[in-house]
Amino acid sequence: SSGAIDFDETDILEFAELNQVLSKLIDNNIQLYQRQKEFTQNASHELQTPLALLKTKIDLLIQDSSLTTQQRKIIESLDNSVSRMTRINKNLLLLVGIENKRYESESVNLSELIKSLVNNFADFVEDKGSAISMNLKDSINIQANESLVEILISNLLSNTVRHGVTNSGIAVTLDDKV
Repeated sequence: SSGAIDFDETDILEFAELNQVLSKLIDNNIQLYQRQKEFTQNASHELQTPLALLKTKIDLLIQDSSLTTQQRKIIESLDNSVSRMTRINKNLLLLVGIENKRYESESVNLSELIKSLVNNFADFVEDKGSAISMNLKDSINIQANESLVEILISNLLSNTVRHGVTNSGIAVTLDDKV
């Protein structure tokens, strides 16, 4: 028994049988959940290397100047698909990590992290005809997991650029409270 749910003892035969069946059902579900969690974790870890190799080889192909326009379009389509699979896999690993409580809290310099991420998005923003302005107070530190904060800010920036109005400005502000 998992110990998750304890049913009260009863002298009524039907309730005792029901308690037994429910306990067995709960234990089976917990075991199934554990197996699914382990499978997701193992599959995600195993997919990381082949996805990285695919991405590297596609990047090499994209740099080939002898490609025809049609070949370049096909390779760029492959690149987009591999990037999407990589993001899905990272999200699975993130979920497994959160479930396993692998993310420790640490001091994160939010000011520097935001500056770095905004700079990473500069080309993406320019392609949309937009610009990012920053008004960041220096040395804003928070207690959090840096990887999770980085994912959060990257998602906010990505969604703002992707779904924002073309040829518009994006303002990023950070101070003690906002």
